[in-house]
Amino acid sequence: MYNHNSLKVAYYFVFMKKGIFAVIISFLIVSLIMMSVLALNPASVSGCKRDCRMDKSGANSLCINNFNECKKNCINISESCLIVHKEEYNSCKNECSILSNRQEKSKCSSACLRNFTINKKVCNSKLCLSSCNSNKKSCSSETTFRFSDCSNNCKYAVLNNNVTCENGKYNAGETFLLGCDICKCKYDSTVDCKKTLFCNFNDLTIEESKCVSSGGFYQQLCNGPYFDIVCSQNDFCQCDGNSNYSCPEGYACIHNFTSSLTRKSQTIAGFKTLLGFELGDIGLCAKKPILESCGNGICENQFLKNGNNPETSYNCPEDCKKKC
Repeated sequence: MYNHNSLKVAYYFVFMKKGIFAVIISFLIVSLIMMSVLALNPASVSGCKRDCRMDKSGANSLCINNFNECKKNCINISESCLIVHKEEYNSCKNECSILSNRQEKSKCSSACLRNFTINKKVCNSKLCLSSCNSNKKSCSSETTFRFSDCSNNCKYAVLNNNVTCENGKYNAGETFLLGCDICKCKYDSTVDCKKTLFCNFNDLTIEESKCVSSGGFYQQLCNGPYFDIVCSQNDFCQCDGNSNYSCPEGYACIHNFTSSLTRKSQTIAGFKTLLGFELGDIGLCAKKPILESCGNGICENQFLKNGNNPETSYNCPEDCKKKC
């Protein structure tokens, strides 16, 4: 009599061996094709990798140059501001000097010094430099994401440089903004996206006086009841919410931001005042980037080598509404 179980086991191992053999053969064929293509195009692969290095280096240099230019501009503004207030102070002192009464003259001089002390605080470059640092960090983060797998993709680029994503809208390797995300078209025609902290806005620095005078609410981002409140390190100009706060001209109110607040346990959702009162659907005031092409009817949301600011439905709704 035949042992049916033994036959089943034998057949199983035969099929398994055939399956494994087929996988190995397929792998060897693909490897040979890849090796032959790369052997025929060594210059293309090395040239692609060289371009990746040069493009990344150029993007990083642009970040640094913009940062240095920003710092220089901050210092120039601060120095010019101090010159103006020093001239006002000297003029004030001269007016005091013509007073005949010694006591009035002393009071006048003290008032001049007090006003100068208050006014020169506006000339402090700390906030401006903080904005420069924030822009530099965002620029470096974007560059890292854009070129994270550029060199590794060169072998695929040599095999097929016609890969696209989103029905041909983006070429493989291209990086673009989509709403609050930064995205990249990969060589398998899929799109890899990462949510940014402040919806692709980089500059959220603003003076308290400018925020408040424009109807904004200036404080840290806070969460939790008043007896266990946790707040962010930095202050923000907050907008909308229950009190319909507003932003200064040239700023956008963004709601789709990511909070860095971390708590050990669950708490009441939403942002609060320092006393724990609800703020509602609060947003943050972010400075609108300079977009020279905004308004031309084309949503130009891709990163270019010239260090452009891509458009989104948030920073250029007239071009990108429901598109980017």
